[in-house]
Amino acid sequence: MDDQQTEIRMMYKNLTTDLRNKYSPHYNLYQKQTLDEKINCFKQNSQQPDLYYKCFAAIDERMQSNSVQLQQSFNKIEIEDQGCQQKCKDSYQQDNLKQNMCLKKCMEDLREKAFKLQDTFYQAILKNNAEFKKIK
Repeated sequence: MDDQQTEIRMMYKNLTTDLRNKYSPHYNLYQKQTLDEKINCFKQNSQQPDLYYKCFAAIDERMQSNSVQLQQSFNKIEIEDQGCQQKCKDSYQQDNLKQNMCLKKCMEDLREKAFKLQDTFYQAILKNNAEFKKIK
């Protein structure tokens, strides 16, 4: 494996870390917002456990749905990236330099799509949260 291939592998590895670092505050705020919603459910229905449990269940279902939607979206861009990588390998079997340049382009596209996906997701979920505007 040459230096460029090692660099490309590191770029892919660093993407996960970069996403985690950038969006950790967003995720934490999302969790806080959800807990606040559950607290409000309890406060509004503290005398009727069946109502606050129903409210909790609705919040949990929404979170699960959001999680599945986000995971499916990530899976889609990962599949697109695998196709891009394969195309590079097939198209430039005899030219490592061009193959590596092509793979870097795939990585840059994946990075752009991943960050855009996270931005869109948190924008939709946290748009009305005053704290979101501070971390944006």
